[in-house]
Amino acid sequence: MSESVTLSGFDGFPSGWYAILHISELPKSKPFACIRFGIPLVIWKDSSEVVVMEDRCPHRSAKLSLGKICDNKIRCPFHGFEFSKDGSCTHAPEFNKAIPKLMVKKYPSRVTLDMIWVMFGNPSGVDDISPLENVFNSFNGNYSFFSKKWDSYITRCIENQLDYTHLAEVHKTTIGRNFVMPQNPRFEQTDSSIITYQRDGDSSPSTIYVYPNSWILNISDKMKIIAYFVPVSQNQSIIYIFTFRGFLTAKPIKPIIDFVMNISNKIILKQDQKVVESQASWNYKLEDEVLMKHDKAIKLFRNMWKSRQQKHS
Repeated sequence: MSESVTLSGFDGFPSGWYAILHISELPKSKPFACIRFGIPLVIWKDSSEVVVMEDRCPHRSAKLSLGKICDNKIRCPFHGFEFSKDGSCTHAPEFNKAIPKLMVKKYPSRVTLDMIWVMFGNPSGVDDISPLENVFNSFNGNYSFFSKKWDSYITRCIENQLDYTHLAEVHKTTIGRNFVMPQNPRFEQTDSSIITYQRDGDSSPSTIYVYPNSWILNISDKMKIIAYFVPVSQNQSIIYIFTFRGFLTAKPIKPIIDFVMNISNKIILKQDQKVVESQASWNYKLEDEVLMKHDKAIKLFRNMWKSRQQKHS
């Protein structure tokens, strides 16, 4: 019988569906090991779906990611125990039969927008990711991307993208060169998003935070960026940057422009990284920080994050 358990690691994460890995990073015919939420995971494909499990054989705790995928099963490298996608043991060599009650922990997962998503905790439902879907679909899934690991807690990474006032200082040699402080920014909040209208009188959002770990930058109708903030541990996160572009997409030139755009975004992200990694650790007393007028999106985010922790604790 299939057993699905909730994913729970150290304190600090609210429940929800988190994007954790780009589908292209998953090998076709062997297991993939990674750490998310401080938990060692193994991700693999059977013939019909992507499977996310604890990277531990329940027999003697060997890493399943060191094993093989055989006939839609994952095989332990230590003694050859085999487990199906529902986590149950289908073959124990010692007895030459299945032991259905010997289970690997399996976590609910899905693939959408070319990302693998996993359920953390006990969410009451699936949050609205339509803003992400709208961007993806409007560009027909045409994008370039890269990822970078930061020595920083996930909320610090997210708050950095909600903080537009740092542009003039941190990015004064790049995107903040001509930054003008908005006079009347507007902020809207839904059950699963925080929307910022940075430019005065603008009818289109400047940024949209999508709960729990996604963010959209609206540069123009022809260019948008999606960022995913993936929690590795208490002190590490991976940031994925997707650039969606509606110009210079012809086959001969697209790879060149993609390369140039990624290099530019890496330079900008590196400017952020140095400062964000200098901030206090994940368990810093945030009430000791003094938020300003333009930090409203950060205040809304912290309230949303905290309320979800309380709701699903």
